[in-house]
Amino acid sequence: MKAFVTILNRCWSAPARQTSNSSSEQDRDTLRQHRDQINQRYKASQDHAENLKEKLHASQAVITQWATRTETLEATVDRLQLERDSDAEHREKLGAALTDSEKHLAACQQRISDLRERVAAADDRNQFLNDQNRELLQEKAVLQGQLKQLQTSLAK
Repeated sequence: MKAFVTILNRCWSAPARQTSNSSSEQDRDTLRQHRDQINQRYKASQDHAENLKEKLHASQAVITQWATRTETLEATVDRLQLERDSDAEHREKLGAALTDSEKHLAACQQRISDLRERVAAADDRNQFLNDQNRELLQEKAVLQGQLKQLQTSLAK
């Protein structure tokens, strides 16, 4: 674009051909108008290019921010996945411990049930022995009474 403007400037400043002044003047005016239009277009293109560069830099800044944000989010996702996996392992261990505890509880409950049966049997046996002891004490008392009567009758 600059090369074209330079060529136009050379043509405009070169000695005019042998034509009439008005024709030459019109050509110069036309060339000036074209040059001015080209300069205006060139200036507008430069302004547009500058605006595009500014937009590009702004877009690159936004892209950098989003890339940073994305990296942060990816790191957070990775950390949360590790925590989730760790929680799952912990949950599995707790589940196994719960199963073991439930088995142990069932065994303890069975043992308690067995002990209750043995205590009930021991209570029954104790009651039986208490009843027998009472009967024996009653017989003893009767026998002692009879012995005393015999001793009293012999002593007379």
